[in-house]
Amino acid sequence: MAEFGGKGNVQAISDGVIHQIEAEGFTFDLESFPWFFPSIAEYSSLMEQAGFRVTFAHHFDRPTPLEGKSAIKNWIDMFCGGMLAGVPESKKDCLIAKVETNLKEVLFKDGSWIGDYKRIRVMGYKE
Repeated sequence: MAEFGGKGNVQAISDGVIHQIEAEGFTFDLESFPWFFPSIAEYSSLMEQAGFRVTFAHHFDRPTPLEGKSAIKNWIDMFCGGMLAGVPESKKDCLIAKVETNLKEVLFKDGSWIGDYKRIRVMGYKE
C-alpha cells in the first residue's frame, strides 16, 4: 500500500512558479522540476513491470491547508528551491511575491491558503 502525489498535484503552485520565472525573463529548465506525479495508469504500469499485481488504485483531490500568512512563500521556499536555481538570489523574493499574488484568487479561500494536492493511493501484491 502506498500513497503519494498523483497527476496534477500542486499544479497551480508549480505552474505559477514556472510562469513567473519565464515572465521575469529567465529560462525554466524542465530538468529542475523536482517531482514525478504519475497518473494511475503510469504508476500501475510501473508496478506491474516490477512484478506487482495491482489490486486497487485511487486518484483523488486532497485540498490541504497551508499554515500562516506567508504560506505560499514558505511552501515555495521549502519545496521549489531547485526550480528557482536560475533566478538570482536578489530577484527571488519579488518573484515569489508575484506568484503569491497570482495564486490568491485560486488558492486563498475563507482566509486560508489551500494547497491543490492530488493523491494516488495504490495497493498491490508482489507476485
